[in-house]
Amino acid sequence: MKRYLVPSILAVMALGVCACGSSAVTPTTSTTAAVTTTTTIAAPTTAQLAARFLRIIAPYNAEVTILEAKYPKGVTNTSQMIPLIAPETAVDSAVLRIGLTGQAAIDARSLVTADEAMIVDIQISNWSAWEQAGAALDAADNALRADLGLPPAPS
Repeated sequence: MKRYLVPSILAVMALGVCACGSSAVTPTTSTTAAVTTTTTIAAPTTAQLAARFLRIIAPYNAEVTILEAKYPKGVTNTSQMIPLIAPETAVDSAVLRIGLTGQAAIDARSLVTADEAMIVDIQISNWSAWEQAGAALDAADNALRADLGLPPAPS
């Protein structure tokens, strides 16, 4: 065991000499400048917002097409509209998050409000109220489309 102890002691002593010996090292002071980077993200253009809107409503429009094929003479009661509730809810949530501002944001909120009323009317089977809410929804949809430079929704 003594054999291993001697090299260990020598290593510690050498380290002590190196650490305690005189040195020509002079302390230095450094100054760091703070760098601030600002990234500006451009607001989406009207055309970009319109494209987002059309992507958002595409699944809903697909469900409407399926419903129209199933009932070629038109729906006659609100229970036939139940398959549209999930895509309508998804559209409502997404439209409010696409970055609309100003009048487009106001019209989007009107669209969602009218859509929510229609969903309630479907759920409680209130056909006449559903038709009234549908008229409000069409008006809000066309107002938002105009804000986005899109043509009115097809009837």
